[in-house]
Amino acid sequence: MYQEVTLDPETDPGYERVIIHNQGSGKATIFMEGKAITATWKKPSATAPQRAFYDSSGNEIPFVRGEIFMESIPTGTEVLVK
Repeated sequence: MYQEVTLDPETDPGYERVIIHNQGSGKATIFMEGKAITATWKKPSATAPQRAFYDSSGNEIPFVRGEIFMESIPTGTEVLVK
């Protein structure tokens, strides 16, 4: 999930805490069963769980059973897909 990432130097002086802006929507790349799927993530509120990703037609992408790993990537970061 590509999400805006900023640093908060005020919460704990001397440390810059990472803030991941995970509310709203944005681009995503889903790697599943040997394919890279261009997708969109949506999260309507800060308390809503992140459950669904959508393909370019707006259809929810169903995940296969098993372990799922999600990573927040700062917006503008290039991810190489081969």
